[in-house]
Amino acid sequence: MGAGRNRLAAQIGNALFARVMQRNRGRSFGRIALAIAVLGVVATLLIPQARSAAIVVLLLPHIFPGSIPRPLRWITTAPTVSEIRVDGAPGTMVADVYRPAGGGRHPAMIMLLGVNPLPRSDEQVATLAEGIARSGIVAVVAESEALLAGEIRLEEIDSLIALFEQLEQDPGVDPRRIGFSGFCVGGVLELLAAADSRIADRVSYVNAFSVYADTVDVLRAILGESMPSDSVPIPWAPSALTREAFLRHIISAQTTEQDRAILTRELIELTPLTATEVQALSPAGADVRALLLSHDADSIEKGIVRLPADLSERLRQLSPISSVQGLRARIFLMHDSSDTYLPVSGARKLAAALPTSIESHYTEFRLFAHVMPEGADDPARFAGEMIKLFKHINQLFLAANDESRSARP
Repeated sequence: MGAGRNRLAAQIGNALFARVMQRNRGRSFGRIALAIAVLGVVATLLIPQARSAAIVVLLLPHIFPGSIPRPLRWITTAPTVSEIRVDGAPGTMVADVYRPAGGGRHPAMIMLLGVNPLPRSDEQVATLAEGIARSGIVAVVAESEALLAGEIRLEEIDSLIALFEQLEQDPGVDPRRIGFSGFCVGGVLELLAAADSRIADRVSYVNAFSVYADTVDVLRAILGESMPSDSVPIPWAPSALTREAFLRHIISAQTTEQDRAILTRELIELTPLTATEVQALSPAGADVRALLLSHDADSIEKGIVRLPADLSERLRQLSPISSVQGLRARIFLMHDSSDTYLPVSGARKLAAALPTSIESHYTEFRLFAHVMPEGADDPARFAGEMIKLFKHINQLFLAANDESRSARP
């Protein structure tokens, strides 16, 4: 019955969406807001949780950039916004808290963007957070000084745990309904925080968009410019930001300042080294340099084996697949099949590794450029992708608003 309903929704949505797109061909996202609404209304009529579905329909335009109609603003009161500093965070972490109007206790969603993210004051970030708050959820947009600077630090996990515990004491937050929603490395860090024994039993859900399973697998993909498949490796061109962020992370773990400076000069600043500089590297620094300059699979594997034990452990600790058994929350994973920031193979691997004892959902899209929507020029594909996006977010919002803990182990 459910499968038939979903097929019917997709068929009706495709037909209606194509008609709207024919009348708006060549126009911006602003002109397809009506098409989003049409798809949402169709889906709303065909699923049982109509109230949640209606809210998600109205929220969808807040995900898209630009000056488009956002009907949620027409029927809800603007949230209040305040800034908090995370007490007990080992690094500097602050957050903007968007609270639904009307007072009372509400579920909360902790959002963390990735490396070199848009600032929390950016219009697109604020628009999304505002929409979430208008839907009845306290939206907490966390901002890490380290991530803003392009650095990936394990201490961010402790900062997220401190923020979670701080929200549990907030009189406007229902402590039973606090979850995470992260993007890229932000999502990875939130998965790691959610698996930590200090809060694992109390995290309601995690939605992680564009993530990986194993840090070493990402390094392999970056250096070899390919990702694994069931047959032969698939060519994959990493973004410049991904390459720089992961190489910086490896370089920052070197034990001597001289090694860090020399490797940064060559691999980040792209300045050729002199023979003297190459000879000045320590044996460990020379091994790391050889790895980061490798491109073929054999050289990469040999270089990985030679990594110092402390660096290998650091990479393991940043790998969600190493801690999935600690997860207790509902897990929602999203990834685009053509993502150039993180290969889709990592998200698939992580989804397959999640414990069967927890509720999990994995949705793969052909809609986003990393985490930014695109692809509206193909009506049929866009319609199908919007149905998938609607279903994923609707399931997430049902979990975020669920007051019961009976569905969790």
